[in-house]
Amino acid sequence: MYKSIMKKVGIVFMIVSLLSLIGCGSLDQRQAKQIEKKLSEMYEGKTFEVLALGNRWGTLTNDTVTAHVREVERDVVFIIKMNTKGEIVANSYSGSAVNKHLEDLLNKNLKEEGITADSLLMGLGGRDVSDLNPDIHLDEYITKYSPEFFSDI
Repeated sequence: MYKSIMKKVGIVFMIVSLLSLIGCGSLDQRQAKQIEKKLSEMYEGKTFEVLALGNRWGTLTNDTVTAHVREVERDVVFIIKMNTKGEIVANSYSGSAVNKHLEDLLNKNLKEEGITADSLLMGLGGRDVSDLNPDIHLDEYITKYSPEFFSDI
């Protein structure tokens, strides 16, 4: 009898769990469109695509949603955080765009030498990059922000 009751409780729990997920897909789509629109406004009409959403708000200490986003034209992938008011509170686009430019430059030079390579580079240290323009040239970036080093991961 105990097993029968536990089995029924387990089934009811699974049904409730599945029903609670209904509507998440449309919520994800709305938030993705909101993020894409906001980024397009911030970066003057560039096209963005949300690849993944997670760490959604609603917990006791979390009022943000985290998204992995790709800029379509240059294929730059970066992370942003948006709060419940629709404001982007964290954004790694500019730094990721500069890193992508450096990666492409390195891969091009290696290819000219007959070496096929793929790289993931990051500029670390230096000055605050919160006002960094994602379209900055690499030499200007190095002069203005003085990164301490570039790391290949």
